[in-house]
Amino acid sequence: MIAFFWIAIVASVVFFVEMGICIAHIWGGKPSHRDDHAWFRLKHTLAVAFGQGRIRERWWGWFHAVIFYAFVVFLSGSFELLVQCIYPDWNWSHLIGESLAQINIWIQTYFAWLGIVAVVVLSVRRMVCRKRVYASIDAYIILVCIGLILSSHIASVSCLISQGNMSSAGLPVTGALGHLWGSDAETVRHIAMGVHILCISFFLVWIPRGKHLHIFLAFPAIFSQYRRYDDAGDGIIGATTPDISAYESALESAIEADVAESEWPSYGVVRWRDTTRKLRLEAMACTQCMRCSLVCPMVAAQIDDVKGPFETVLSLRKMCANRQGDGAKVVVGESVSLSELFACTQCGACDRACAIGVEHVARIVDLRRGAMTHESETGSIPEACHKVFGNFERSGNPWGYPRSNRMDWAKDVACGVESGAGNASMNAVCDMASVRRILIFAGCFSSYDVKARKSLGLAIDWLVAQGYEVVRLEREMCCGEPLRKLGNEPAFVACMEANCAEIARTPHDVILTMCPHCAQTLSHDYAREGSRLRAMHLLEFLAQHAMAGLIRVDTQKAKEKRLDEVVMHLPCGLSKNADPRPILKFLKQLGITCIDSDVTQSHCCGGGGGQFFIRDENRIGLMRARELRAGGAKKIVSACPYCIDLLRDSCVKIEDERAKNDDKSASKDGNPLIDVSNVIDTVLELTSRKSRVVSRSEPTQ
Repeated sequence: MIAFFWIAIVASVVFFVEMGICIAHIWGGKPSHRDDHAWFRLKHTLAVAFGQGRIRERWWGWFHAVIFYAFVVFLSGSFELLVQCIYPDWNWSHLIGESLAQINIWIQTYFAWLGIVAVVVLSVRRMVCRKRVYASIDAYIILVCIGLILSSHIASVSCLISQGNMSSAGLPVTGALGHLWGSDAETVRHIAMGVHILCISFFLVWIPRGKHLHIFLAFPAIFSQYRRYDDAGDGIIGATTPDISAYESALESAIEADVAESEWPSYGVVRWRDTTRKLRLEAMACTQCMRCSLVCPMVAAQIDDVKGPFETVLSLRKMCANRQGDGAKVVVGESVSLSELFACTQCGACDRACAIGVEHVARIVDLRRGAMTHESETGSIPEACHKVFGNFERSGNPWGYPRSNRMDWAKDVACGVESGAGNASMNAVCDMASVRRILIFAGCFSSYDVKARKSLGLAIDWLVAQGYEVVRLEREMCCGEPLRKLGNEPAFVACMEANCAEIARTPHDVILTMCPHCAQTLSHDYAREGSRLRAMHLLEFLAQHAMAGLIRVDTQKAKEKRLDEVVMHLPCGLSKNADPRPILKFLKQLGITCIDSDVTQSHCCGGGGGQFFIRDENRIGLMRARELRAGGAKKIVSACPYCIDLLRDSCVKIEDERAKNDDKSASKDGNPLIDVSNVIDTVLELTSRKSRVVSRSEPTQ
């Protein structure tokens, strides 16, 4: 037993040394500045990590939670066994009394039985669902080790009962097991103690080298999950805005000093030394559950050269584990191919699915930024990207349409710019009932696309009819979302600064847009220290009004329109990057359904992340259209112009394929059997405001 004690001590020393080396390498990354709003971060960490919030969203997650809590309650028991190697007669009753010590053993034993069941279930799942679980011998080794730890505890307690050293009250099964040992109970107990301590020692040595490193690193990873917080403590998950002026200054200095191009600075991730502490922490803390790749639309659509977000994180983990000293290794090409990097739709499903807060989308943005500034090292970015950037530079929109036509939609909308308005509206916070003056941010789609502009016109007419004061900006630019998603950060910052200056001159209660991309960008990516624009999509605005009891729904008219045949495709900006529950509840009142069991992980339309502008083939859109059709849709609606346009094209392609195959169910006139339209058009027709503003001449609050 003394030998077991020293084995445990040596294993503990090895563990702390290895963990120290791992933490030192993580700390060698660039600072992440993730310590603001510590109280909100701590609450989030406790809910997700200790409360196993994300894990328990899946049925098998409950078994994982049982094992986690079993280890927590086993800490005291393992410590007791370790001390008994030196002092055999010592136990917790000497410190906490007989009653509490007995309760402690009861809790440990019941968790041991539950843990054994959990180990068996998870082992069977791992063997049966091999395509949905990462095939790693590491996981089986740890499961066997956990099973031995739990079984050895039960055997040890049963021996104590058999020897009469503790009562079997409350532990009938364990007590019955003790009758099997007879006179060998003492020997069995020592064997059980040895197995327990040896397994714990092996576990300590193995953790820094295996997937279960997340047991310790998940807590700091979740604590540093969100990049910024608003005043209410709500996470803002937009990508970090680098200091462009500092980058340009450093670049000029490097060029003047005739520094090699491989040593030039970058505002993104090019080489390993450019990675942040958060990225390295995420790579080492990954649980290797594959949930990110299982919900990835690129993987589901089987896009060429795409391995998935899980493989990317795994390769980054290997780079981090190799502990490279110079950090000069180029990340793009090593951890992710250039083609896969620019195939990502950045829908956010992987972020939402991850149990420990790995920020896959932010990593893609950082890698694209690096590819933008160091094409000679990472490879040439898609030619379509340069075309989009050129269109922005010339015309201020990704298509290159004339600037002079951008505000044609706003001929009947008053300009809300007021001289000397200051920056007061940047921090405006009000409840739905107090909203009176609405600033419309049209976005590029509603400014140039005929059908999208028609929906925007209907929305403005509805808002005016309900008594709201609707205003617009004097000069509106693209929000810049495609620029940021494609990696052109300087151009995005230029768009952001121009729009923020205009918005600051326009007093308003809330900014409404018809595009989820614009809403997310204005609300999240435009957020600055101490200020955040109050921007939202019109559907989100209506849903919050409905929750507050300010919206009246014409249920009779909804029944007449047979909305039960309508299937909703909820855009990623309203589901994965925002709370979808108010919208889903509002749509349910109207009779519109979503076929997805979990909209936060449903497949996207394939147009996000700049794909709408740079990719000709849209396998993801075709896959999503087929999913919606298979769900029995006779009409598809969405609330995003990207989704509507791409799903409409996908439905047409599907019908063309059916016509070529002589499918009798195909429409003879060539039109798609399933129409795709804007849900806003339907919603506005069925709703009205319960209490309207009597006088619109009063000054805006």
